[in-house]
Amino acid sequence: MMGPGLLELDEAERIKRRLYRRDATQLARIAATCPAALTDADLAFHRKEGYLAVDSLLSAEEVEECKAALSDLLHGRVEGKVGCQQEPYYREGKIDERVSDPELTVRKLWSFCKVEPRLERMAGHPRLVPLLDQLIDPGHRLVQDMALIKPTFHGSEKPWHQDTAY
Repeated sequence: MMGPGLLELDEAERIKRRLYRRDATQLARIAATCPAALTDADLAFHRKEGYLAVDSLLSAEEVEECKAALSDLLHGRVEGKVGCQQEPYYREGKIDERVSDPELTVRKLWSFCKVEPRLERMAGHPRLVPLLDQLIDPGHRLVQDMALIKPTFHGSEKPWHQDTAY
């Protein structure tokens, strides 16, 4: 005989195992350096797997510049409207005494490139654009900008998902 909640736990575990893979398929392929141009193998990998990850697309200084820009947006030091979603824990009205910085309550920011010049510059970075030209074709355009943030203490999981299918 099953105790109360056991069926729900089994269902939760089944869903967890389906959404949060813990096998070889979760291991990403990451190029050690950002290439000036993609190879045929890179393009084939992107077509098959749906992503390409490269290390060193941005320098450490550029990453810090992006982090500062996001922080400035989160603290209202940049004028303009951006999308902002709080982490569900805080959105539900819960409070954590350890968290005094509003930056640590945010899950996602979007639509910031038009109001934050540093982030707009990174979206058109000279190492990124030639790669996008190969993947998408020259003349591509930015249709969405988004920063997914995992706040300390209460950052919730982001399951595998698909935003749009073509």
